[in-house]
Amino acid sequence: RRAPGGASGRAATPTAAPGVATPAADSDEHRALHEAVRRLRRERDPAGALALLDGHAARFPAGGLGAERDDARVEALIALGRGGEALALLDGLALPARGDDRARRALRAELRAAAGRCPAALQDAAALVEGDDPPAERALYLEAACLARAGDRAAAAAALSRYLSRFPSGRFADRARGALTR
Repeated sequence: RRAPGGASGRAATPTAAPGVATPAADSDEHRALHEAVRRLRRERDPAGALALLDGHAARFPAGGLGAERDDARVEALIALGRGGEALALLDGLALPARGDDRARRALRAELRAAAGRCPAALQDAAALVEGDDPPAERALYLEAACLARAGDRAAAAAALSRYLSRFPSGRFADRARGALTR
């Protein structure tokens, strides 16, 4: 399964493997998904992209690009401010804390926290904190945010300190420093 790429959470654009011939149905499936992703990203039309993704799912229910279709659907739902629906889709997926699913699991953790489901968000975060990749960074900061939301200031401060020791120039470093000085 392909995960949304990197820290931005954007779904990866599906591409065929170089030099690998694909059957006509796979080619049609790829073109249909590519059109939905183009509508989403280039035309900045997430509602139109969702309509195309619905058509893709109806036309290729057991196709080989289901994971990529899910990624694009999550991205479109978030762009439309429908994080709850994106979370419902991600909640339905088995997401190991390794490989390409790390970014997808970090996004699920963030959406769970935003929905007030910090215990579930913390479970996802705990599975991601090892490493030095963007999902680990997001998970460490999310851990601190959930602990602060729960009122555990000491544990939140410890989590922010761990974040800063591992990611001193990270995406959330300024916010972490600010929270520690309050």
